[in-house]
Amino acid sequence: DKASPSTLDLGDPSSVIVYGGRLPSKRRFFLGTSLAAFTALGANFLGVTSALLTSDPELFSEQLRMDVLYPINGLKRELKPSAYTFLYPATWLSDVTVARRSSQSVGNSLDPPPLRKKKKEVFGQEYGEPTSALGPPGSTGELNISVVAGPIQRGFELRMLGPPEEAAQVLLGGYIRSEDKEATLGDAEEIGDDLYVLEYTVKSKSKGWKRRIISVYGARDDVLYTYTAQCPEGQWEKYKDSLRGSARSFRLLE
Repeated sequence: DKASPSTLDLGDPSSVIVYGGRLPSKRRFFLGTSLAAFTALGANFLGVTSALLTSDPELFSEQLRMDVLYPINGLKRELKPSAYTFLYPATWLSDVTVARRSSQSVGNSLDPPPLRKKKKEVFGQEYGEPTSALGPPGSTGELNISVVAGPIQRGFELRMLGPPEEAAQVLLGGYIRSEDKEATLGDAEEIGDDLYVLEYTVKSKSKGWKRRIISVYGARDDVLYTYTAQCPEGQWEKYKDSLRGSARSFRLLE
């Protein structure tokens, strides 16, 4: 017979179990707890997934690239397979127009989109349009990160332009020759495998604005990739470390 509440011995857990009903089977218990854990991890509930992934960022970020979906140490990953990847602040959002254009390009075919469909197209977009564009929510667009990919001369390598300091004179030539804009090179270096990083300031003489810009240039398979992070002068101190870190995380993929 089942025990009544008045006869329960709270010091004996078995009597409580008998009165309250049966415990769930081991199989049902395992499935229930597994589902709860999977739901928490999948939804990054209360940051559980991010906290776990932060325990070994080299494994989860650099090797498994879980940071495409979940923030690790406050950063997420932008990934264009067989093209490039870089890290960016986890709170930043993708430009809606670029994201929609990319999804339409992929949706038009069951196969991955070719790198170049026509002479002036990369990822299904005309050269000059960004293939990636990110920025903080609610911003005016002056603070952002973007990547542009475009066809170049067959066999081109950045080293053909000389070391980074000399290459900057060519790569920034448009700014340098502009009557309205003035570019001042701050730093130039080579990172990774044939990637040039240029940090410079651009001023507009007529409009009076001043921006800090970090650009990373890389060439592969007859395509020139240009990563650019730009920031208004007044926000530079706040964002300079995260933008420099993002720029130096830029890598071209096989």
